Amino acid sequence: MLNRIPKPTYLLRRMRQALLPSAPRFTLEEVASVLKQYGLTLRSTPQALTGGNSANIVLETSAGWVVLKRYIWPWPHAITEHAMLQRAHLYHLPAPRLCLNQAGQTHTEVTGKTYAVFEFVKGWALSNFWLWPAERAQRVEQAGALLAQFHRAMLGFNPPSEKTDGFTPDGHWLVRDVHWHLDLVERFETHIRAQPQRDELDEFFLKLAAPLKQQLTQVAKVYTLPARQMPRSAIHADFAPKNVLFNGSGVAAILDFGDACVNLRALDVGRALATFASRATSEIDLHLSTRFLKAYLAHNSLTETEVAHLPSVMRWRQLRNIVWMIDRLWNQPARTQREELLAFVAARWEENEWLKSHGDRLVAHWLTQPRLGLIDQEVVWRPN
Repeated sequence: MLNRIPKPTYLLRRMRQALLPSAPRFTLEEVASVLKQYGLTLRSTPQALTGGNSANIVLETSAGWVVLKRYIWPWPHAITEHAMLQRAHLYHLPAPRLCLNQAGQTHTEVTGKTYAVFEFVKGWALSNFWLWPAERAQRVEQAGALLAQFHRAMLGFNPPSEKTDGFTPDGHWLVRDVHWHLDLVERFETHIRAQPQRDELDEFFLKLAAPLKQQLTQVAKVYTLPARQMPRSAIHADFAPKNVLFNGSGVAAILDFGDACVNLRALDVGRALATFASRATSEIDLHLSTRFLKAYLAHNSLTETEVAHLPSVMRWRQLRNIVWMIDRLWNQPARTQREELLAFVAARWEENEWLKSHGDRLVAHWLTQPRLGLIDQEVVWRPN
């Protein structure tokens, strides 16, 4: 009997890739030039993959299968990703291994572009399959244990980068604090009101603007709590089913460290709960979320304050995603696929509203569970 069934969206995506291949994101000359820096040669036709902020391609080389990644940002913006991957391997965590070029570096620059080569990891992502309840619960527990082990490995680690994505204004463009988000909402609201014609998405944003600003201000208060109660550390920042590969018996690898930064540890836990324990109805499953937390706390501790504010950090991410979609619309006036954008924003708002209404019940359930093992912990990160 199959223990997992591919989701239709996954099958459709694979069919599109096979029948309607997109334009090549790499040239063969480009691939050969980069591989040469690693002492590798190409053995078969590349298979294109897409990444959020980069281009990725799977290659069969003289040394086996690898993934070639081309960054859209200059090298300094990838320092955190590489530093945390190396830290993960130091602690024997499952993650793609960075290949070293002939100069002993983890990245290569060719014609002004930055590249990295990773060992290819086989596995399947929970986001692409339906699982039987018992199998899903087991995988959720494995993910909870893995995130805890990851946080323990990052304990006291300060990546050599300014990428903090936090709430201390320091002039770095990657730091988007609550004021940045509120200002963007206000500017976009003014922009829409000045338009002679508005569509459904415009009207939706106008209705959303006031409650969005109010709730952003409310949930961002978690950043004002004492650091001992809400510790910061180096976090993955996108620990979700799409970025955890499983194999027959366990976890094969944590993927995509592109959003890795220094921020509240609870953000990682909240992001994981909102995705690994989610239902199709924008709700959080009590049973799965509790199993995730118990597995996490079997390997690492959380403060009671962190658990109490998990709904707030989960809401912060949903609200932030809405604002970032506004930013995307602001910078892309053509606004393609507006129906999809409206559906995305509406879904994030629905998730936020559910957490706003049921967050206290979730916390009460988690804190009354036996063997939850909450332990207060000192600050795990301090700036240099």
